[in-house]
Amino acid sequence: MTPPLGSLTRSDRKKVPPYTACKAPLEAGEICRSCKHLNRFLDDCAQKRFSVNPSDTHRQAHRQVPDTHRATDMPTEQTKYGNSARHHGSIKALASFHDPTIVEFRSFNPDDDAKALHKAMKGFGTDEKAIINLLTKRSNYQRQIITDSYQALYNKDLLKDLKSELSGTLSEVVEGLMQSPDVFDANEIHRAVAGLGTDEEALIEILCSRSNAEIQALRAAYERLFKKDLRKDIEGDTSGYFRRLLIAELQVPRNEADEILLYQAYHEALALWETGPKKWAQDEAFSIPIFTRRSHAHLRHVFDEYKKICGVDIEKDITNEMTGDVADFFLTIIKLSRNPPAYFAERLYRAMKGIGTNEKEVVRVIVSRSEKDLGAVKTEFAKLYGKSLESFISGDFSGDAKKILLALIGESPAK
Repeated sequence: MTPPLGSLTRSDRKKVPPYTACKAPLEAGEICRSCKHLNRFLDDCAQKRFSVNPSDTHRQAHRQVPDTHRATDMPTEQTKYGNSARHHGSIKALASFHDPTIVEFRSFNPDDDAKALHKAMKGFGTDEKAIINLLTKRSNYQRQIITDSYQALYNKDLLKDLKSELSGTLSEVVEGLMQSPDVFDANEIHRAVAGLGTDEEALIEILCSRSNAEIQALRAAYERLFKKDLRKDIEGDTSGYFRRLLIAELQVPRNEADEILLYQAYHEALALWETGPKKWAQDEAFSIPIFTRRSHAHLRHVFDEYKKICGVDIEKDITNEMTGDVADFFLTIIKLSRNPPAYFAERLYRAMKGIGTNEKEVVRVIVSRSEKDLGAVKTEFAKLYGKSLESFISGDFSGDAKKILLALIGESPAK
């Protein structure tokens, strides 16, 4: 007898629903169990909203869909992703997070700003306070315009002048602020793969959290800056399944639609659970596209279905069965799909907790999220760890580095 969903154990894998040997055409409501064809079948159905042609001549073994998953009515807003056991059709995802701490300065005058920065660096000594107050109140786009105005007025490179006047963490933060996002990401990726050792966590964070357009832009910037192909550099510093996951994330565009395909999500969750995290690497044609091509909204529903099927959260399942970079990759995708600000709050917490501080990590997260969702990151940080992000930064940084980081998170003006 088939165990009820939600009460299944590892020994129950492959039992729900039972397999049947199929010699008839694959019809709507049936799904191929061949690894290679399963993914193709689901992708094709996603495009057709699962309006499958009954005359499909695919004759592999297939799975009968339980009656409770044949419903065609749409879930209401109250049920959020079909908690009433409805898995057919599609729904719209929840709104994405957007809570920047840095926005465009309304009374913007690039020439005046360029002159103010030149004055702050002119003569003996540097007015770090003036530099911090100005740069943390301008958007990245406005800083690029200031750079052009500075070049026109003084025939000098603003970033070079700033780097020559500043030092330490303050210099690193200012350099990140003055670079365009694609150049900033390209430099961070290069830092992760250059020299001895590889910063796998940085590779995972950047490649998994950027949009399709951002990844294309950073690839172009990487080739322009370093005269190298980013794919080849990543392939040279990684190996195996982890390498193939990163390359898929780098090269294959992720679906960025805000629609969740319920029928597809249920079957992907079921197949992921049946296979088990330990064996996902043996089924790359199926597992890699799910994690690297599906939209984050769709994945969030897949992970919810996973828990409904087996009663275990997919993060816990991965932690119990996997270790290393591959596990970190999957966990990152899951966390970003569920709550991006919480993911970055965790990154900041780990970078600052205990003895020592990973300053590069802190700088990368704060600079890269300041015009996206850093306000939400601050909120999640306080919820998760019971202390404010401001208190952690104040405890781990000092001087001008602390002032500029606090200004970027919107907590305190530079003094």
